Amino acid sequence: MISPVCIQATRRAAFDLARAMAASCLLLVAAMADEDRDPPAENPLAELATLEYRPAAPVEGSLKLSGSSTLEQAAAFWAEGFMRVHPSATVTLDRTSTDSGWRDLAEGKADVALL
Repeated sequence: MISPVCIQATRRAAFDLARAMAASCLLLVAAMADEDRDPPAENPLAELATLEYRPAAPVEGSLKLSGSSTLEQAAAFWAEGFMRVHPSATVTLDRTSTDSGWRDLAEGKADVALL
């Protein structure tokens, strides 16, 4: 006669094996479903590099940016690109602090506050 402990161990092993096989089947089905999809584009943003900005109207005059020195590099790149698109405009950058940027904007000493 087979002991009850052996029977329980065999049942547990059978259930574990059944669970493992079911999980494997689900993974196989999921993998096969992915094969039916179109392959992803190499770089979904690649075509953005070919887009060109065309302003609706030219901008002239000066624009002053004031504020956080943390944003200095980003603001400088933006200013360079802006002046390339609008050659009649000048952009100046006054890097101080966030508080100064707010104050300059409120007092009309700056057109944009870098916060």
